[in-house]
Amino acid sequence: MSSPTEGAIGCASGQVAAPVAPSGVTSADPLLVVAQGLNQPDDLLYANGLLYVGEYGSGRIAMIGPAAQLTTLPVLVPEVEGMALIDGTLYAADQKSDTVVAIAGATAAPVLRLTPVSGQEGVDGISAQEGNLVVPDSPRGRILVTTTHGQILRTIGGFDRPTGIWPLANGGLLVADEYAGRIDLVPAAGGAITSLAEGIPLADDVAETPAATVLAISLTDGALLQVAPGSPTVVARGLNQPQGLTLDGAGNALIAESGAGRVDEVVTTFQPLPAQGVVSLSSGQPLCIGLLRSPTFGAGVDISPSSAFRTLSQPGTGRLGEILPRPCHTVCRLQVQLVTGSLIEGLTIAYRAA
Repeated sequence: MSSPTEGAIGCASGQVAAPVAPSGVTSADPLLVVAQGLNQPDDLLYANGLLYVGEYGSGRIAMIGPAAQLTTLPVLVPEVEGMALIDGTLYAADQKSDTVVAIAGATAAPVLRLTPVSGQEGVDGISAQEGNLVVPDSPRGRILVTTTHGQILRTIGGFDRPTGIWPLANGGLLVADEYAGRIDLVPAAGGAITSLAEGIPLADDVAETPAATVLAISLTDGALLQVAPGSPTVVARGLNQPQGLTLDGAGNALIAESGAGRVDEVVTTFQPLPAQGVVSLSSGQPLCIGLLRSPTFGAGVDISPSSAFRTLSQPGTGRLGEILPRPCHTVCRLQVQLVTGSLIEGLTIAYRAA
């Protein structure tokens, strides 16, 4: 009996057809729940395909990988806030002690100690730029640029309570000034600080997409906003105490809903549908690779070449591609990467022969 002709059998899906959307949240863009059951998730960091989540309620740092597996680092940072990754070392802000720590295994070693201000919460959403730490000294209304050993290189004042920092490629900084309700732009060297947007109640965090769109979250309004270019517009609303904002590899917005104990994704570009279970393939049967797309995102998306499979069709400007994996009679896992320009997102699918 001859084998089926390639393409004669419809592709099998190892992905969720209808992903779980965050209850109570609305957006014109697709919505996903990335993780739930977290203990007051706060600031977020996305690096090297991993999402780090600071759980303010437990002092733990959770990690979520491409296969949506959630693990917890064996370290305690009592009131963990912002995180930064420099040369493979993870740094975190401990708001309780007003300290920035370097994490190695189960150890959190202080690298910068600030003096707590009575009655005010301490250091908040730290970041990294050009190998240095960028630290909002939140209660004093200033930002410190320091070495990873705590040496202060630059002090930038003039804020009410800076709580979120986004480093720019040109050396500048975007700053969420929470109490001022502003998103500010700090130039790379010298020059006056300018305001990009005002009137954002409790502007807790900020990020800039690869397309130079500036996003911010309003804690009071429970909203994700596009604040530049142009006047502020709502991207998503109904968020329950949004406390953290970052972008994944495709420039999609990841938001920590502290009050709901979850991390959401607003798909502003594209995102592979989440994987599910182990898919059984007949001989010669391809795998479907399905995408979510923002209605405003029209760029073509390609499946990156791999020795583990052959690409039969690309998603292009659509929502479906097909690949033909190598035969596997146990359970094999495929790493599939989807790219367009500088945007990249990954997917892990498990499969076996039927």
